[in-house]
Amino acid sequence: MSGPRNAGFTLVEVLVALAIFAVALAAVGRVSAISAKSALLERQRLLANWAAQNHLDELRARRAWPAPGDREQRLELGGFRMVLSESVEPTPNASFRRVVLGVSAEEDAGYKLARLTGYLVENRP
Repeated sequence: MSGPRNAGFTLVEVLVALAIFAVALAAVGRVSAISAKSALLERQRLLANWAAQNHLDELRARRAWPAPGDREQRLELGGFRMVLSESVEPTPNASFRRVVLGVSAEEDAGYKLARLTGYLVENRP
């Protein structure tokens, strides 16, 4: 009869298991980082859309009739600093103006987080 056999893992088996665990842990970390970045971008887009809609609603509520042209303003909403660009354009019907709004992060003005187009009606007495 042979002696009792050792019941356990060899060093190679432990190292292979450890390597597999390390790769899986790295993948989970990467997914978590991507998810956090995506959530931040989604929050910024939501705030940018709110800012654009608020600006258009404010123009309508004030019954504003802005002159055609381009304007920019800096604003902050929810702790997020952004730049709102406004382009007012005439339309074929002289009683309407097209307002094109774009909102970008203050640090990256070239990338628009939100775009919104609306129309204003001239209020004649």
